[in-house]
Amino acid sequence: MNFDSINRGIARVLKNMGYKESQSKIMAVLLTADRPLSLKEISDLTDYSIPSISMNLDSLEREGLIEKFRKGRELVVVSEKDLRYILQKFLKGLKNELEKLESEMRREIHIIKEKALEEKLSKALKIVSESREFLE
Repeated sequence: MNFDSINRGIARVLKNMGYKESQSKIMAVLLTADRPLSLKEISDLTDYSIPSISMNLDSLEREGLIEKFRKGRELVVVSEKDLRYILQKFLKGLKNELEKLESEMRREIHIIKEKALEEKLSKALKIVSESREFLE
């Protein structure tokens, strides 16, 4: 089955989450695969060279997103996590960073003497707080 448009969509989401374009395309292919894929198959589906794929897989493996193993003489790869896990991990990290920023802004807002700057920071703090609450 051809998942080109779905793979492109997943890759766009992952790229917007901060993954490199190459990592995003490779993960999209692995996430939609119904079985482990060889490096050659990944290369055919992404148009990346095998050395480039190998380098990107090392990074994805360190993150715990994929698993590499031998099937006979061939190295094959499978997605260790699903898209839901990847999205939840990203959103949890974003929420944590917003919480830290909100705390820092609340601490600093009381120190500011300049009224215009205090108002600007108060507006920004409201946006950060609303964004954090949205993620809860």
